[in-house]
Amino acid sequence: LPDLQSDDQSADPPAIPDDHVLRWACRRCVIARTGATFPAQVWASSHDNVCIRHKLWIGLHVHAPEEQLDLSRTPDVVRAQQKYWRLRRRHGPALIDMCEEVTGGLWAGLAHRHYRLVHRAEILHDLVRSKGPEVEPDMKAPWLTAAGFPERVALIHMFISPHWRKLAMND
Repeated sequence: LPDLQSDDQSADPPAIPDDHVLRWACRRCVIARTGATFPAQVWASSHDNVCIRHKLWIGLHVHAPEEQLDLSRTPDVVRAQQKYWRLRRRHGPALIDMCEEVTGGLWAGLAHRHYRLVHRAEILHDLVRSKGPEVEPDMKAPWLTAAGFPERVALIHMFISPHWRKLAMND
């Protein structure tokens, strides 16, 4: 076999895209792919909030592998991730990022005011609470962010529709 090392040690490492962040890998993917039970961190898109294969919330506000939420009782959250990626491919990242910023602020404000957004929030809250001490609503709780994700994606879809964009530009 030829030597796989390059003689040029000054070569820059491959560039990481701007929208990638260092985060915890899906704990079930780590076990399935490596057989290891210890957690691993990966550079992943900041837009990957759900591991579709294992139905885990791995994105926003997950700071440790044990905080990854099982979404098997809320399949609409998993479908929302799939729809989000379809919208992003179809309409491009600039428009989707702008819509995501607006909808994120809207949903965070509603959650902060403790509005009952959807029954899904209660399901995910009960799941988290069953694993440990009482969990108080927090604007940055993974379960609350996951609960509002399908509605945020639905709003993004609405905001990018030509009909609504035309109405917004006429005002």
